[in-house]
Amino acid sequence: MNNSNFSVVIDNETGFILDETTEEKLANHAAEDLFGNEENAQKTGNVISTFVDSYTRHKNSLSLDVWLNQEFSNYPKLWANDAERFETTSIIIKTVQEANDAKADLVAHLDKGKSRESWRV
Repeated sequence: MNNSNFSVVIDNETGFILDETTEEKLANHAAEDLFGNEENAQKTGNVISTFVDSYTRHKNSLSLDVWLNQEFSNYPKLWANDAERFETTSIIIKTVQEANDAKADLVAHLDKGKSRESWRV
């Protein structure tokens, strides 16, 4: 039996071997849990595309906080008031910056030949 064309993935958390069918089922289940239905998935994709396009157009002319708050203002029903929208903007920017900083720190740590397990111990 030739298995050279058989794709196998090992889940890093569980150690389970996942084939393409299992992966697809897991992805579909996750998408259903996240979006509820295909229409919501499409709408989410459209919003993401709109944000990416807008950022590409404005990244050199608006500060990140001004741009993100401006984009969020297109969805007024999501926040009770402007202050809540500004707070959400700040939290998102801070969280992404911290994640980027942590990633850079990890890469620098690994570049020194150290292990992932010893990072931030």
